[in-house]
Amino acid sequence: MPSISGIFDTRAKQIIIQCGVACSGTVKNWQLKQEDASLHASFMMYNALIDTGATGTCISSKIVNDLNLIHHSMIATATANGIIDTNIYDVDLTLHFGQQVIPVEKLTVTAVNLQTSNFDILIGMDIILRGHLSLSHDHHFTFSI
Repeated sequence: MPSISGIFDTRAKQIIIQCGVACSGTVKNWQLKQEDASLHASFMMYNALIDTGATGTCISSKIVNDLNLIHHSMIATATANGIIDTNIYDVDLTLHFGQQVIPVEKLTVTAVNLQTSNFDILIGMDIILRGHLSLSHDHHFTFSI
């Protein structure tokens, strides 16, 4: 089971990892042709915050614009700033664990305002529950999937 571990920032109390994002369907092609470097280029890299308070995974409007994503529906979403209507997208993600890359195919995400953050993705419980997240009192973390 691939994993990433480290020490999270004690001041910010955040765990940030690297994550690739592409239009839905890219992972299937990537898995079939892993030797094809052009498919790796299909995934744009972003910082992602592991957020145990988020039910689902969210992306920023920057990602929506970068990938020219088109939403397929809308939903009322509870955020720290109240309930807002958000667009729903299907994307493929790659979670980067050192040299290992874990693909997450056809993930349904919402777009939220993350403009004042140092990350463009909130990794929510929909992904966290696929693996194991361990936090310790001395600020070490391990995330395996």
